[in-house]
Amino acid sequence: MPESTPIQNDDVKLEAALAPIINKQGAEKLAFVDAMRGIAILLVMMVHSAISVPGINHSTRILLEEGLRGVQLFFIASAFTLFLSMKNRAGRERYATRNFFIRRFFRIAPMFYLGMGYYLLLKGLSPGENAPLGISASYIFCTALFLHGWHPYMFNSVVPGGWSIAVEMNFYLLLPLMYKYIKDLTTAVSAFIGSVLISYLIPLVIFDMYPSCKPGLTWFLSWNCLPAQLPIFLTGIILFYIYEKYIVTVKMTIKKEAAYKQTGAGLSVLALTLFIGFSGFQHAYLSNSLLYGFVFLILAVGLALNPIRLLVNSPMRYLGAVSFSAYLVHFTILDLLKIANERLLAELRIPAMLDYILIMCSLVLLTALVSTVTYRFIEIPFQNVGRNIIRRLEQCV
Repeated sequence: MPESTPIQNDDVKLEAALAPIINKQGAEKLAFVDAMRGIAILLVMMVHSAISVPGINHSTRILLEEGLRGVQLFFIASAFTLFLSMKNRAGRERYATRNFFIRRFFRIAPMFYLGMGYYLLLKGLSPGENAPLGISASYIFCTALFLHGWHPYMFNSVVPGGWSIAVEMNFYLLLPLMYKYIKDLTTAVSAFIGSVLISYLIPLVIFDMYPSCKPGLTWFLSWNCLPAQLPIFLTGIILFYIYEKYIVTVKMTIKKEAAYKQTGAGLSVLALTLFIGFSGFQHAYLSNSLLYGFVFLILAVGLALNPIRLLVNSPMRYLGAVSFSAYLVHFTILDLLKIANERLLAELRIPAMLDYILIMCSLVLLTALVSTVTYRFIEIPFQNVGRNIIRRLEQCV
């Protein structure tokens, strides 16, 4: 093998010297994605806090309960970043698909398995709110394999909110295939339309075959399973191609930043307005999931063009960084806050909205603290394990 020339060595040194600068610029450019995750976890905590406080007036409660859409914002951010990651790694790894699954397993499974063990010890196997039939060995087995998202009594039985993690992990199985065939905005939109048709068709077929199951299956099929959320993931892929084809180009060619900053701010305001306006909206045939997916797409494009400080800032980005841990631990923290609320704040007879604000602020603060610990001592070490495994496998002949 020929020796490297001095010019080649200089190029390598220059690339190594510029790498931290390039990485920092890339991180700053994608700060809006971290903020999206931060907004998502705040929305999730918003709705769960509202459920725990009685007495909130009807119109306010309807708005707060739309915080459940935060899960969809997670899905959009996930699909966007995974497509971006696969693009950046293309051609750099011999076994990219295998490595993708290793990364995702060590990103999700360790913290999720810890959550499984914790909630099983805490709540046991008896019937409960999320497990009306109790928890059997098959429930635990399927949850450990991330198959619990396909059963209407199993999806939240072991881990509260575990349905969304099942949906996410099942989406990963489709992602390499999607990345192979969805190569531009046109095919992304076509795939989105196809996924919408599938999400409408599956409930119709099942309810036609088993009409007696409709009351129990309606919410599950329209929200808690992968076919129902697949259009939302594809919205994230649409965002990826909008970002690659238009936003990056716009930032490189427009000299006056004011133009795209004004556009971005306007889109963000529009998205927030639509979020409020759509709260409580119900239609027999138009899915709320699709409506809010559209709203979050507008918000993401707006923040990509102009990461306004109100939404894209250090605290929001930090919440986004620890959001996976936060999602899993906030249920327990909220349970403890509800106990404290019943014993202490109820005696003071404070107004419902003040009660809500106190619980919400306490939940955010305590969740951030606990999530910092789990992120640093569980998530990051196991992600490093995954990276080390990939590195060793890549070095094997």
